[in-house]
Amino acid sequence: MNALRIVRLANFVAPASGGLRTALRELGRGYRAAGHDPVLVVPGAHADDRETEQGRVITLPGPLLPGTGGYRVLTGSRQVAALLEELAPDRLEVADRTTLRWTGRWARRARVPAVMVSHETADGVLRTWGLPEPAARRAADALNIRTAHS
Repeated sequence: MNALRIVRLANFVAPASGGLRTALRELGRGYRAAGHDPVLVVPGAHADDRETEQGRVITLPGPLLPGTGGYRVLTGSRQVAALLEELAPDRLEVADRTTLRWTGRWARRARVPAVMVSHETADGVLRTWGLPEPAARRAADALNIRTAHS
């Protein structure tokens, strides 16, 4: 089997976050153990690029999201797209159903198979932000339809 470069993009990862950070680390370790070349791109306070047990981890500067306990997001779509071009992935894995949804179009144009990994439900997130359940469900349904088309 030929090694694949699997580029993974994730937002809402913080040094103290739990589930998503753990899942990303273990997926990277598994890909590497299977002989692949995993690259994880996440937001942080400053730029960084290093080899780790889970593969290469690239940190791009991203702003803090107020009221989230330290979560940051990748906001520079041009910068992320340029990095994707440079990395030339064989596969793209995106762990963000909202702010990185545009990468589905990038992957289609670049002819790179892509998948979105979701670690939460959209209506659940909206309810934690205070939306009543019926409104959260309607908004989540609309978001999920647009995401599927992306």
